[in-house]
Amino acid sequence: MRCYKHPERDAVGMCKVCDKGLCEDCAVEVDDFLFCAKHAKMERAVKHAEREALGELEEEPKEAQEEAEEIVAPTTMAARQQAKPLRKPLKAVPKKLLDISAKSMLTPAVVGGIITGTPSGIPFLNFACIIWMLLGGAAASYLLLLKESAQCATAPGRLKYQDAAFVGAISGIIGGSVAFVFSLFSGVTFWQQMLDLLLANGLDYNAAVALLSVVVVDPQIDLVLLLAKWLVFAVVFPLFGAIGAVLAAKISEMT
Repeated sequence: MRCYKHPERDAVGMCKVCDKGLCEDCAVEVDDFLFCAKHAKMERAVKHAEREALGELEEEPKEAQEEAEEIVAPTTMAARQQAKPLRKPLKAVPKKLLDISAKSMLTPAVVGGIITGTPSGIPFLNFACIIWMLLGGAAASYLLLLKESAQCATAPGRLKYQDAAFVGAISGIIGGSVAFVFSLFSGVTFWQQMLDLLLANGLDYNAAVALLSVVVVDPQIDLVLLLAKWLVFAVVFPLFGAIGAVLAAKISEMT
């Protein structure tokens, strides 16, 4: 072993505190123990080393042991502090309120309308039409947020609730139109086949006709009732589309 201070010299021992190799010139003897010049001057470190050698260290109070450890290995503690710097909590970047134009809403509203209207116009799938309305409005709101946030590089964006409701209502109008056309086509083309299917499964004739009237448009229906059904579509679909869009905007703020 070489001396830590004079590498060209052989060590005659090690410091009882820091375990550094010591030559004859660097070794300091205190009470039959060797110390480097630095730790030989530290009375607390010397006592700690003596107690450790004599097996009396356990009798020391906890506070004294902690103080001794701080003296024995100051460089190690400093290295740990450097290796594990304190992390400051990251501040959440506030989301910017997006300024949306009506023109920007067109594409998201069309996509949301297709999501709403297609299953809502298919017989029997349209029993869950409220779910399709909410999903279509939510999709329109989310697509609008993605589209506008891509142009906002400074901070994450969020929609105004009135913009979300508006794009959701537009998607509902489009979805209601699509559903009405699908429903009319299904009634004119497949009314009899669907009626026969229901009757074959044991459903009463009047109940089967009532069910089909809800699912599709009756080909024998008069113009007044046809207009009434369209008005129902024109009110209900935009309403639930707007609700779904606002809910999606609210959820996007919390994520």
